[in-house]
Amino acid sequence: MTKNSPRSLTSKQIDAVEHELNFRFPASLREAYVQSNGGSPDRCIFQSQVIDTAVSEFLPLLSDKIRPATATYKYL
Repeated sequence: MTKNSPRSLTSKQIDAVEHELNFRFPASLREAYVQSNGGSPDRCIFQSQVIDTAVSEFLPLLSDKIRPATATYKYL
């Protein structure tokens, strides 16, 4: 769960963003965006078998109020 989150997204909206960016998000990130479209995660350390990652904020994929993550991802 996240705090300060804009509206959650549907799988269809995430599919459209993935199509626009021409890549697929990992299942865990898709799940996070279905639950909330960005915000500050309650749990900030995400562990995998390869690396532990600290996350202080998820950018929203779609937003009318702030610059969405799609604007950033396009230039990676």
